[in-house]
Amino acid sequence: MNTMIAKFQVMQVEDVNIADATRPPELIAQRLTFQAVSEKPFHQDGTSDDSSFAKWTPDGKLTMTVNNPALIGKLKVGEKYYLTFTKAD
Repeated sequence: MNTMIAKFQVMQVEDVNIADATRPPELIAQRLTFQAVSEKPFHQDGTSDDSSFAKWTPDGKLTMTVNNPALIGKLKVGEKYYLTFTKAD
């Protein structure tokens, strides 16, 4: 198997700023923290998408820092995303 799909939820968005003596602070990046989705109550029969993913990936955490201006401010706490992991050669 070369591909895995997981479902994660944004748990925290932290602004990363820089500043020095010659200029005011400037937002240059955001640190994003994701956690594998879960559902309470958990539906063992997979009646919901969250339960289906939580069954096979019951725990997981991912933190990344992004500095792409097109992404800063776009991801919000509580939003859910499918993450596709493809094996790199």
